Amino acid sequence: MKSKHFLQFYEKNENNQNTINESQGELSSPTSELPRKRPYQFQLSLTSTCLPKLKEKSITKALVEMIYEDLQPLQIVENKGFIKYTHALNSEYKLHNRKTLSEKLLQDRYHEAHTAVFNKLKSTDYLAVTTNMWSSDSNKCFLTITVHFIYDFKLCSQTLSTAEIKDTHSAINIANAIEIVFNEWVIANKVVTIVSDNATNMKKSDYLKRRNHYCIAHTLNLAVLDSKRGNQRYGRFVGQMPFNCYFH
Repeated sequence: MKSKHFLQFYEKNENNQNTINESQGELSSPTSELPRKRPYQFQLSLTSTCLPKLKEKSITKALVEMIYEDLQPLQIVENKGFIKYTHALNSEYKLHNRKTLSEKLLQDRYHEAHTAVFNKLKSTDYLAVTTNMWSSDSNKCFLTITVHFIYDFKLCSQTLSTAEIKDTHSAINIANAIEIVFNEWVIANKVVTIVSDNATNMKKSDYLKRRNHYCIAHTLNLAVLDSKRGNQRYGRFVGQMPFNCYFH
């Protein structure tokens, strides 16, 4: 009896449901399946391990500055200890190799510095120059040229060139080497005086037609040496001193 009542209730309920669906224009079969639920969609959020470009440039700039300020060898970027140290500071930073450092990064930094110094000299009317020749451990001779000037009410000094003198160290060759640097930086008509040592070839290079001052420290040192050679008693006195004094 209970089964019969249940079937009658089911059929009546189904008929009512069909009538409702027909009135809504959505006829559905009593045996139709319910729509399946869409599976959950997971959106995986990954944290990027790439170093931001701005941070990477900042680290690379600091690396280049360390190389030229501390006169570090380019090989340092290939040393195992330095690589470990860099990764310990920031494991996401990719250290540049020596080729990139020498052919790209240092060259770019040089051009930036060259432009900055060139603009300073362009706005300066008067310059003083100091120059000196020196020999390396491999017996190569180099000529260094440094300019001194007032910029923004401050005394500035900038080394413009350190170049090897491959020809004979005659006065003409030295003067030509100096003139090339002056023309490169467009300062030939701004140089008021040139300070050098008392070497004969430097004294004769005054064909540049500029006032030449000789280094006071070098002049004083030569005077002391001449006095030592010309006076044996003075020479023995200096030789007995517990330390040697050098003026240049």
